[in-house]
Amino acid sequence: MLKIAAYSKNRETIIRAHRPKKGEMTTMRLLIACGLFFMCLFLWWFVTYVEVGHPVLYWLLTAGLAFKLLRMLHEWYHYVAISIPKKPVTHKQWSVDILTTFCAGEPYDMMINTLEACQKITYPHTTYLCDESDDALLKQVCADLGVIHITRKNKIDAKAGNINNALKLATGEICVVLDPDHTPVPEFLDRVLPYFEDPQIGYVQVVQAYYNQLENNLVAKGAAQQTYSFYGPMMMCMNEYGTAQSIGANCTFRRAALDSIGGHAAGLSEDMHTAMRIHAKGWKSVYVPEILTRD
Repeated sequence: MLKIAAYSKNRETIIRAHRPKKGEMTTMRLLIACGLFFMCLFLWWFVTYVEVGHPVLYWLLTAGLAFKLLRMLHEWYHYVAISIPKKPVTHKQWSVDILTTFCAGEPYDMMINTLEACQKITYPHTTYLCDESDDALLKQVCADLGVIHITRKNKIDAKAGNINNALKLATGEICVVLDPDHTPVPEFLDRVLPYFEDPQIGYVQVVQAYYNQLENNLVAKGAAQQTYSFYGPMMMCMNEYGTAQSIGANCTFRRAALDSIGGHAAGLSEDMHTAMRIHAKGWKSVYVPEILTRD
């Protein structure tokens, strides 16, 4: 359901998603109706022809199957009314910090490429490199590019701790977190900042996409396509309720929202944990289905 207007391997090309058309929504609803028909057919077969056999195993299987089917029905129910948020008109000038991270062993070319792309973002901002290795080469790169280099001695809480350490220095009203392998387009901030006109918005999430998804490689193509359901209708329906998922990269936070929960939440799923805590504090979120970075 995430419809792409155009594709270009040029990283400075924005790929925009169109608002679902009437025919596309009709197709979606027809597919859901077909799914309901075949689900009922399967349940009739299961109840009529499947033998109980071992009672414990049978009911365990039945409970697992029931959970799976209910989950599918829950998703289909929300897919019926997906939409794309309308970008507000804005005249406010925000102060913005862009944070990306580096750990020893990651490719220098990749890191430098991301830093250069960050500095090409046209909206006024300050870029920070949160360098866990205090790398001498990257210190010089940052000096040449005008990027602020930050490191720390007390390496706790992994990525969340690294970001939180930088937030002690960063003072912007808006904080963008980029992974070191994600290169943003110059218009990145122009596309996401208007949504913060609503004072309830805690963060704005955009698509995670890949440079090699259209290459003649089945593995790359398959890896990209298996994300379409999540970055398409699933995230678009979460947007309807103001509860889009933060995915840990390409996420733009209102600093006040982060500060209200004490910074990035630590853990193996720090992105989901952070999103849940922000929503629990009463903030809302927006999902913009546009490709504004690629990795």
